[in-house]
Amino acid sequence: MQLRRIATLVLLLALSGCTASHGVPIEPLEPGTSTETLIGAAGGTVSVGEMDILIPPGALDADTTVRVVVSSDAIPSTFTGYSPVVHFEPEGLSFAAPIEVRIPFMGDADLATIFWSQHEGDAYVPRPTRIEGGYAVAESTHFSSAFVGTAC
Repeated sequence: MQLRRIATLVLLLALSGCTASHGVPIEPLEPGTSTETLIGAAGGTVSVGEMDILIPPGALDADTTVRVVVSSDAIPSTFTGYSPVVHFEPEGLSFAAPIEVRIPFMGDADLATIFWSQHEGDAYVPRPTRIEGGYAVAESTHFSSAFVGTAC
């Protein structure tokens, strides 16, 4: 009887640990979804599904139409993807202050990293990433493409 109680307690603790890291379930990004928003010098937020792009005041000096597309492009074979590839447009757009991107993901939170395509070229490079529940959060000073994954 005592062993059964201990086993039940261990199971409950394990299950609560699985859900506690993400809290409320987060909907994964759906390839093919997109949005377009006009952002000016006052900054603003662009959202696609559960993903947010926070553009601070002063990051842009003029009104700019920002487009975000969740792609069905394949993750490069050297990575394990935890989210779809996301394209930020206009590609190459530079910001005077870093923007923050919050991408929902499904995968190992200990390994999850946002990989951002280089300003020039096709290679993806890791960004300093923090995990907040089921979101990977990183900054960038330019628009190109990104995904959450691991190189392990």
